[in-house]
Amino acid sequence: MTMMDDIGHELLMFFIWFVSMVAFVAFHYLIYILVSGSGKKVPVPDEALEYTYKPEFLPKDGYFIDLHSHTLASDGWMTPEQNVKWHIANNYQAFVLTDHNTCKNVKESLALQAKYPQVLIIPGYEWTTGRLHLNFIGIEDWPYPAPPDNPTDVECEDAIKKAKALGAVVLVDHVTWTMDQPRLRSGELVHPTREQLLDWGADGFEINNEMYWHDPLTLLKLDEWHHEWKGRKIFAGTGTDIHNPFKSWPTAWTQLLLEPGEREHVTIDTVKAALLQGRTKTWQNHDYRQPPEAKFWRPGQNRKLKAALAPFLGTVEGARLVAVSKKEIASYVAWLLIAYVPVRLLFLIFALI
Repeated sequence: MTMMDDIGHELLMFFIWFVSMVAFVAFHYLIYILVSGSGKKVPVPDEALEYTYKPEFLPKDGYFIDLHSHTLASDGWMTPEQNVKWHIANNYQAFVLTDHNTCKNVKESLALQAKYPQVLIIPGYEWTTGRLHLNFIGIEDWPYPAPPDNPTDVECEDAIKKAKALGAVVLVDHVTWTMDQPRLRSGELVHPTREQLLDWGADGFEINNEMYWHDPLTLLKLDEWHHEWKGRKIFAGTGTDIHNPFKSWPTAWTQLLLEPGEREHVTIDTVKAALLQGRTKTWQNHDYRQPPEAKFWRPGQNRKLKAALAPFLGTVEGARLVAVSKKEIASYVAWLLIAYVPVRLLFLIFALI
């Protein structure tokens, strides 16, 4: 064989290795998707929402709102009607629908108001980016393109101004959760400061999100500022950020401190006025409890199959945990290619023996 033949043969071997690695990764990922159920939304049965949960620590005559919720229009697991039922079941008298970068289910949700007069349904929009999440409360549509993943300060301020021009109350979402994301931890993205957000026009902060995310620093700052910023009242609020009711449960309620006469007929404008005037009080309980919907969840599905295919699932889970940036993904690919060299040498050694 000539040198060119040897080079051609080696290139062919490398190509076969590359194709084999692609097939190897694809096969692992296919098994992971089929067996683990990761990312699959399981239909929520309506009977799962037939319960009543009223925490004893909440004032009996309080008016409570959830400022953050999702449906199937984005990454939530519930239909618009199920979202309504879930909030009624968990002792909310009002809630805001805030799907990520879409108002797709707003009209369908608002159409349910007459059927469920015991809860006030408020339209909204979650302006979702890599560096910042904002809830625009009280708008039925966002007539602008979806935001970029890493908006500039100017773009963030512009979005807040546009939302307020549409009549929205602007809530800064889960600061601590966002700052904990890998790309913000690494410094690739930078969350705006609380002071910047207030200068840009934000009206309040979500100081409790889901079951775990609390923001004591924001509460401390709000107390230092006496819940005011340059002549404006700033409110503290909470959001369940409900996605999957099988695994999530409410840990916080925002009480609207309504004026005499407001309680008899609470409207969206009533809620917006209370928020803008800083008339809120937050109630929280982070003690673990299993949500009532959990009994309708079947975690044992495919358990034996998962055990048998554990190495395949573990390979993908490990990659998902580690390769969270473009550089780390590139590292994975590079090492798969570099691995060709020792494997090829091993085969050559075996051929000589």
